[in-house]
Amino acid sequence: MRVQSDLANITFAGNPVTGTAVATTATLCWGTNYYINYVADVTPYVSGNGTYTIRVPRALSATPGADGATLYVIYCDPAETTRTITVYAGAEFVNRASATWTQSGFTATTSPQARASLTVGDPQDGLYNPGYFNGNYIGSFDGSVPGNHYGYWEADVSSWVSPSATSVSWELRSSGSDCISPNVSVLAITSVDTETFNCSSGYDDPTLVDESGRVVSRGYFSVYDASGRLLYSGNGPYTLTKGIFFILSEGKLRRVVRR
Repeated sequence: MRVQSDLANITFAGNPVTGTAVATTATLCWGTNYYINYVADVTPYVSGNGTYTIRVPRALSATPGADGATLYVIYCDPAETTRTITVYAGAEFVNRASATWTQSGFTATTSPQARASLTVGDPQDGLYNPGYFNGNYIGSFDGSVPGNHYGYWEADVSSWVSPSATSVSWELRSSGSDCISPNVSVLAITSVDTETFNCSSGYDDPTLVDESGRVVSRGYFSVYDASGRLLYSGNGPYTLTKGIFFILSEGKLRRVVRR
């Protein structure tokens, strides 16, 4: 079925964006006759930590209506171990029933470190909608937390993932009179998968200074203050305070101003 809606056309940080429909389902009991989940890549408009405004053409009361938006940012840090990140996006009408799905696409390490999140659309305040990760209870999706009928959960799930696992399972139940839908599940897990992106190759400079002032390098580096006094030598990471610094790495000297 081909789905068309002006809700595919949003404005993100002042830029027009057109999403791609990834799933449709029945009404979520608000008088609308169907529900669509759109996904759009907004990487060119995200420059770092900050606040980004999303505008949709019309409200929930229209047919179909807007029922929320979520921004997921996947970033690269050469100091981190290799992780595989899988993102599942969909929609399923859940009312006095349950939705289950399996998330795969990775091979975990023998001692996996994992973090997962789940976004649920349209939960109402005070109603019990339990969620489960690998059979473990993660909480009830109540529309009052974080608010506006938007359900979100995120946690470290390392202890719930088996060594060398290749999949995890999810379940979302609507045990009351609520009409809800799972929207996006995300899993970031240490893996033995082949690395598909070289973090360091994206930088001409051998060192990277992130928004918090943390210095990350591919190798040994030294940090000097404005007077030339040596502050640090090693493989890092090292965090800069406010001031003017000079970073020497692989024969290259870099001046950094932290305000």
